Amino acid sequence: MALSGKPLLMLTALHLRSMLSMPLYFWRVRSLERVLRQQSGLLRSHRWVSRRSLLLISWWRDREAAEAWLAHPAHQRLLRRGEGRAGVGLWVELYELTPGGIHLGTRGAPQGETEPE
Repeated sequence: MALSGKPLLMLTALHLRSMLSMPLYFWRVRSLERVLRQQSGLLRSHRWVSRRSLLLISWWRDREAAEAWLAHPAHQRLLRRGEGRAGVGLWVELYELTPGGIHLGTRGAPQGETEPE
């Protein structure tokens, strides 16, 4: 498959201070992943779960496809639900998938975190 632009990796990360809300957010992320898999430009996706963290990793054909997913109502709904909630850290990161690729930025990263050099 020929790629029209530089492929991107998108990381949607959710970290919970308490395990009590894990079941709720697990099902929200699982539902989001079902919608994600129907999106044009998606190359692959993977959901990773640990004790208090959920990661939704997606690989995109190009920046336009990744940005379309960022603007998708289902993705925006998850971001709104996690925004400003005590005990919930939610952020999105984009990376170019090229040798020596660069970190393209973070939305909503936890306070105190530094950007990679």
